Amino acid sequence: DKNGTFELNENTGECSWGRIGCDDKGHVQHIKFVNCDLSGSIPMEILALKKLNYLDLSRNNLTGEIPEKFHYLTKMQYLFMDNNNLEGVMPASLCDMRKEGTLLQLTSDCDRDDKKVHCTCCTNCVNILSGLGPADNPSTHSDGETSSSNNHLDIALSSRQKGLMQKLRNVSGDVAIDDSKSPQHKAHHWMIKVDSMELAANAANLYQRYVLVILWNMMETVDKKKCFSINPGLHECDWYPQARGVEKGSRRPRLSCDSEMRIQTLHLNGCKLKGKIPDELRFLSDLTSINFNYNSLEGPIPSRLKKLHKYFVQTCHPFASLLAVY
Repeated sequence: DKNGTFELNENTGECSWGRIGCDDKGHVQHIKFVNCDLSGSIPMEILALKKLNYLDLSRNNLTGEIPEKFHYLTKMQYLFMDNNNLEGVMPASLCDMRKEGTLLQLTSDCDRDDKKVHCTCCTNCVNILSGLGPADNPSTHSDGETSSSNNHLDIALSSRQKGLMQKLRNVSGDVAIDDSKSPQHKAHHWMIKVDSMELAANAANLYQRYVLVILWNMMETVDKKKCFSINPGLHECDWYPQARGVEKGSRRPRLSCDSEMRIQTLHLNGCKLKGKIPDELRFLSDLTSINFNYNSLEGPIPSRLKKLHKYFVQTCHPFASLLAVY
């Protein structure tokens, strides 16, 4: 049953077949075939996708060895292959990409009891090789999912990470942070374990970066780049083209920042946001414009958003009748 996963359609381009994201030129950049009942070996033809930077093949029934030539995909930043039946040794060329910092996340079945894949550089196994047990090492996908309990998150953390953990917990509360399905939980984990900016708890841009990651985790669409992309190596004002300013005659950006790198506009209309408007938005005190129109948001508009001194909120059903609270 491929319904809801991936479906060929001869009448449309491949970028609309589901679980695929493309750039504005139609090049496939993002494939998320997690838990799609894939079987057989990983096809070598995938090497033809030269622009591919995100590939998630986890939780399937793939067999054989990991292709040695995967390093030909020079744009690859996220590669997930855990929870399969692959075996052998992780190609040294992929470990070189990890060391160089071009491949940000890499997972395999190196953390299983039977250790079908031997890997010295995989994100989900590097701590095991350093002496920690599997339960102490959450396997983290770039979208914030973890395969281990967050109770073990603070093992081997630096003082900076522990301070950051507590600061974000104070912002969102224990209930939201401890709920593994909440966008706050995923954003909390990403900020502490994935973000290479290594912000301190008192960083001026901490809150706005955290809020954007929460919103990113609320998006249902596979091709989230049509709205904005989170990147652990970039300032959040660079997560969307033209975020630092819009030239005359160009389209309005999804987010924009002022000269001091503070977010001023947030236009996520049509971004398939789902759930409640996050209360954490109140920390974006320099916002002048918010647009959440054409999404699947629900519940009341947080009363504490009144702290935003200048803004407008565009919404769609079911919120139109609630705008009167302002």
